[in-house]
This record gives sequence, C-alpha cells and structure tokens, in this order.
Amino acid sequence: MRGSLFLPGQSDRRIADITASPEGLQAQTPAGETVSARWGEVTARLGGNDDQMVFLSVTDGPTFCLDAEHVPVLKAAVGTSHASVLAHLQRRAGGVQHRFRLAVTAAILALVALVGGLVLAVPWAAEGAITSLPITVDRQIGDAGYQQMDLGGTKVTDPVLDGAVKVMVDRLATHAQPAGFEFRVQVVKSDQVNAFALPGGQIVVYTGLLKKATRPEQVAGVLAHEIAHVTRRHGLQGLAGQVGVMIGLQVLLGDASGLAGLAGQGAMTAILNGYSRDKEREADAEGLRMLMAAGIDPQGLPEFFGLLKGEAGSKMPGMLAWMSTHPEHDERIANLKTQIAAAPQVTVVPLDLDWAAVQAAAR
Repeated sequence: MRGSLFLPGQSDRRIADITASPEGLQAQTPAGETVSARWGEVTARLGGNDDQMVFLSVTDGPTFCLDAEHVPVLKAAVGTSHASVLAHLQRRAGGVQHRFRLAVTAAILALVALVGGLVLAVPWAAEGAITSLPITVDRQIGDAGYQQMDLGGTKVTDPVLDGAVKVMVDRLATHAQPAGFEFRVQVVKSDQVNAFALPGGQIVVYTGLLKKATRPEQVAGVLAHEIAHVTRRHGLQGLAGQVGVMIGLQVLLGDASGLAGLAGQGAMTAILNGYSRDKEREADAEGLRMLMAAGIDPQGLPEFFGLLKGEAGSKMPGMLAWMSTHPEHDERIANLKTQIAAAPQVTVVPLDLDWAAVQAAAR
C-alpha cells in the first residue's frame, strides 16, 4: 500500500510502501530506508480532511499514514491477536467512505451541469478572451490558413500592381490600432471583385477589384475595411466561436495551439464569408477612421459600394462576399455617409498613383 512515513523529530513526509502482517507494520522508502513497528506498540486514529486518512503511531517512534480506505485491509492483516487496535476505526471509516461517495456523486453531477453550461458559454467567453492573446497568435493562425487556401487565381508579381497596393496599405497601416500587426500584400490574377485579410495581416487583392475601381481611393477604402477586420481580430474571434469546449477552454487559458490546428481552408473560408453584420459595421467604422487619419478621401468606401450595387443583378464573377451576407447596400452606404458627415473635416492628400497604368496592368 502506498502511503507516507513520518519519523520522530522530523517534520518532512517520506513517501513509502507500507505492508501489514499479523506481527506489525513495515515501511520502505524509495531511498531504501526500512522502518517497522509491532502492533502492540501502535495507536490508530483517523484524521486529515474529513477523516480521510488513518494514522498508525508509535510513541516516540514513527507514524505510518494511509488512506482510510485501507482500514479493512489492515484489520484483516492484524488477525485476532491485536484486532482491538483497529476495531474502533472500522465503523468510522465506513461512514467516511459513505460520505466520500456522496461527495463524489455530488461533484460529478455538478461537473455535468458545468460542462453543459460550458458548451453554451465557452465559445462566447473564448471569443472575448481573444483580446488577451498576443498578436503573434493571429499571424501563426492566419499564415497556416494562407498556406492551405486555394486563392482562386495566379499570384501576380507585377511591380506596378504590387507597388500600388503597398502604397495604400502603408498609408493606412501607420494609423492601425492597436499597432504591432505586419501587413503583407499578395495580388492575385482573377476577375473576382474582391479582397480579404487573414488574421495576422496577410492581405489578398484580386485584379478584378483593381479593374473595377474608378479611382485608387475606392480600393483604399476596401483595404481599410479589411485591415480593420485584422486589428479588431474578427477572424480569430470567429474561429474561437466555432470551436469545441476543450479548445475554447484552452483559449481562455491563453493556449491557442488548438486554434492553429483548425486554421485550414474550410475554417478560414467560412470565417471570411461569415462575419456578422455587427462586425461588418465595426470594420466599416474603423476603416473610415483609418482613412481619415491617413488623409485618404473616405468617400471612396461608400463610392465603391455604390459601384457594386449597380452590378448586383449582373453575372459579374466573384462579386464581393460582403453583398450576400452583410448589411444591405443602401443602409450601409447611408451609414457611411452619415459617419463621414459627422466626423471632423480632414485634409485629404491624394494617393500618388497613376491609376490608368494600374488598371492597364490589372487587365
């Protein structure tokens, strides 16, 4: 039986293997120490928390300590010669074990109720806990998703296109809050009128978006909106909201390794196409703030939504995912214009880009 041994004059506890025989007790520690006692020298009592332990003590000698559940084993080993040493413990130990079983049953029922509540509460709580994770987690997850995603087109390395998008992102990134995100841009050749940003700052821009915009400020408005999704950590929150209880608990404890394992093609696509209307409105408002702080004409964002609205009934491929699941265009445009009108007037510094050359390269 595994138990503990206390030696006279010493306060430290030694782990020991304790054996009982009709003659007495013997304890052996992992260090090889052996201590024994005859039953005639032993006094037994229950103690510890809720009498869960049995202490077998020798006056001015060692004390052997075991779980109270071992009392029947000890009593059987004593035999009839010294049965009185443990007889008075038998009934008390039985009562202790009964109370212990009741306590365990109650604890199990409480755990079941707690887990039931966690199934509902943990995704919501985990989403809130995202704000306390370091932003390096965002990049780890976003990069994992990016490596697995089918971008739907060929990556472009044209310096005209790359340079134009980088000019816009750099202007905006200076005013992103919180700071610390590293925004990286990839242009992809596709007729999709789209752009998206993954957690951590990887941004993908399709040539269809560059061809559709009539001026660079419209693309800058879209990029500001996408950067806002990154800085507000909407993608990470969406992923945390979809996970199970165990991964949700890990997030609450600051461990995002489980999230990283889920950052595949399906998860990232579902998140990017499934932002709630509240998160879209938040990204619109934060995007406007960045545009104005950067001195970029904020009217570009509602203008671009107006262009999309005019194409809503067409068969133009790759229409922005925003259009199907996000706030109605008329409502969205009106909200943006109201916010712009209510904001302090800003000095607009035009983007220094040859937009005709950019669109020619995109074609």
